[in-house]
Amino acid sequence: MGGNETRLVEDIYMIGVRGMENLDVFVDFAKNMMKQDVVIAPWLTWGDGQNRIPTHLQRDIEGIAERFAHLHWRPDWRITLTGSYPISRNRVAEAYRETVSSTAVYLSHLELGQLNVTEEMVKVAERLTENFVAQTDPKVFVTFYLLTVIYEDLQALEYYGSMQANDFVRGHLHRPWGTETLSGELEAAVSAEAVEVDTAADLVRLTSRGKEMLHYIEGIFRESGFFTSRSKLIRLNNFNHVDDIASMMEALVPTACEHRKTVVELSGIQPGMAVLELGSGTGALTFEAGLFQRVGPDGRLVATDPSTSMLASVRRKRESYNAHWVEVVHGKAERLPFPANTFDSVIGYAFLHLTDMDEALREIARVLKPGGSLITLHPLHFPARNEFFLEWFAPLLKTGGTPRNQDNLPGPDTVPSAMEPHYEIVHLQSLDLEMHYTSPRTVVEFFVGIVDVFEEQMATLPWRARHDMVQQLIKRGEEVCRKYPPESLVEMHPGQFIRAIVRK
Repeated sequence: MGGNETRLVEDIYMIGVRGMENLDVFVDFAKNMMKQDVVIAPWLTWGDGQNRIPTHLQRDIEGIAERFAHLHWRPDWRITLTGSYPISRNRVAEAYRETVSSTAVYLSHLELGQLNVTEEMVKVAERLTENFVAQTDPKVFVTFYLLTVIYEDLQALEYYGSMQANDFVRGHLHRPWGTETLSGELEAAVSAEAVEVDTAADLVRLTSRGKEMLHYIEGIFRESGFFTSRSKLIRLNNFNHVDDIASMMEALVPTACEHRKTVVELSGIQPGMAVLELGSGTGALTFEAGLFQRVGPDGRLVATDPSTSMLASVRRKRESYNAHWVEVVHGKAERLPFPANTFDSVIGYAFLHLTDMDEALREIARVLKPGGSLITLHPLHFPARNEFFLEWFAPLLKTGGTPRNQDNLPGPDTVPSAMEPHYEIVHLQSLDLEMHYTSPRTVVEFFVGIVDVFEEQMATLPWRARHDMVQQLIKRGEEVCRKYPPESLVEMHPGQFIRAIVRK
């Protein structure tokens, strides 16, 4: 990193101390960026220790980034915060490169439901980034990118307390994808007095000024919803690694099949209806629970899910059941690829809590015909009342001895309140799901790694710490399962069934 770039990063570090007036600018920027499906998440490209983007497409993205830098960067382009400093072309190109790359990976997840990045997704990411930057101040764009970089650095130091300088520069604890710039960033952080280095022990520590700046950045990310978006990306990333989520749920909830059948029985769906199933997974509700039979060959049943691997299972089952009236469509609840007033009913089992609920409910209301119904069964907050559960998940339930929001699942009033603007609830029923905690790896991978119900606690952990937390919880679960008899490792988990009629 050259002198100008080091001074620029140093200047960004000083924002948290002297630049509070920029808060609204960055909050608005982040909100607009997320609305346009532009993503700054370099870690998203780093899958299983290597770049998820093929080498030839990485070269294409480098060319795109250089072109953007050529278009938007000017020699007299300066940033004025605590002082006035030139912004180098290399730093601008880096911001564009990482944005196009992570947006391409995100789009591959969202649009294709796969981990592999295609040339088409790179082109779409290029267009989205170009359109977004044309609507904003490029200097704010670069600054916000740098805030995400600095957050990862300082967050790791706050979490670990201190770090060997060599470990910091190597980035394997917090930024293995960003090792090229870490040495210069450490130099800049020391110069800005955000961190200090104990030369005798070769340890890097966060200073009070660094903590103040970190909390400032956290405020921007929290107020803008950037943290929430980050958590959803983590969940989406993990979700697309799973081939059969239904099998995991059967191990956790042995009565899940009966509950799915209850959902179908209480749905009010009649033969010949046009029905949309959201979050179909591998088709457990579609086929094993008999939804396809309820709709019948004179009707239309469309099964959707964000994961193409799971939809492949639905297609196989459709062939084995010879259910030609079942359509399989890739999609997510927040953005349904159907015209308005298409369906008589929309139904889903344990899907609504995994969505942006307000957006999903609006979109479902759009595709329902007048008087159409939404049927959902979803879990509620973990009861967290059994001794084994509190012992097992103590690292997530408490931080520094202070109780945290235990999970991101809805409460009893969450879904009814969110439905109120668009629906009239005609059937609301509480029920208990018998949850078995006898398989530690399945429990942890499902709740923490895949559906990320402990979103608030996991979102603020450094990159390596998130992985370590999963392994720690699996080990704790194994100890708990040895300590408690199997019959006591059962918790009655509250759920909620709702049937509502759309208001048109």
